[in-house]
Amino acid sequence: MIMPPCKILLATDLSPRCDRARDRAILLTKEFHSELIALHVAEPSDEIGGVRRVPFMPVHRPNRMLVDKAKQGLADSLASAGVNATIMVEEGDPREIILRTARNENCDLIITGVVRNRIFDHFTLGKTFKYLLRKSENPLLVVNEQASTRYEKIIVASDYSEASKYAVAAAAAFFPERYISVFHAYTAPASYAAENVENYNEQMRPAATRNFTNFLDTIDLTARQRERIRVIIEWGALTKLLRDLVSLSRTELVVTGSRNRGLLLNALFNGSTKRIVSSLSCDILIARSSFLPGR
Repeated sequence: MIMPPCKILLATDLSPRCDRARDRAILLTKEFHSELIALHVAEPSDEIGGVRRVPFMPVHRPNRMLVDKAKQGLADSLASAGVNATIMVEEGDPREIILRTARNENCDLIITGVVRNRIFDHFTLGKTFKYLLRKSENPLLVVNEQASTRYEKIIVASDYSEASKYAVAAAAAFFPERYISVFHAYTAPASYAAENVENYNEQMRPAATRNFTNFLDTIDLTARQRERIRVIIEWGALTKLLRDLVSLSRTELVVTGSRNRGLLLNALFNGSTKRIVSSLSCDILIARSSFLPGR
């Protein structure tokens, strides 16, 4: 049975953009009654060639001072929010250290942020996030928006895959008191040959709705969880439809699914996951079907 995360890893570079990820981690830690590990990875610098000696201090100490300052600042910000977190600051490759820490500490969820391109008003996927998307065995929560209250408006993007089953089940388990909207974008077979494509697609809507409802019935949910599931079906391209739906409904969290180690299942998640993350303004939870019982 899927349960809310017991241990959360916040991966932060301490930049202002990661303040949002920190604030969301604080809210979820309190909501889930979880343990929180806050990790900052300082990329290594040239300890001699690029560092000016500080009087009364050995030449190798300035970098250590920066690490200690980062650790204290992170601890103070979390303590002021009433969260007793474990603070870890390491030096090295952020990608490898984040995954190693998540594995060694038995974390159930990794929370991080992405870079916003202010000129083109979209999010770019940095090398660290792309690496986590490919390699992480843990669910990833990408925080884009400011976090002041708990998630209330949640959408799961779904096709007919096992990964989608896990995404729906995870959303229902993580947020048991909220209504969950499950969105499915369908395509009508041979619509290219129809004289009126729009009418043809609308005629196929009842069949698409029936098929998708039958698929949802195969997901292991409690009766109470099923009562809180709302189905939204529309024909067209997933990414554009999802972006429009998020904007119109003011959705705060989108949940998608993927296999273990980023082997995305099919057209919905193969490449579309990256497009979803980079195009949406809300937060995105990328669930991992490797956590399904028996997998």
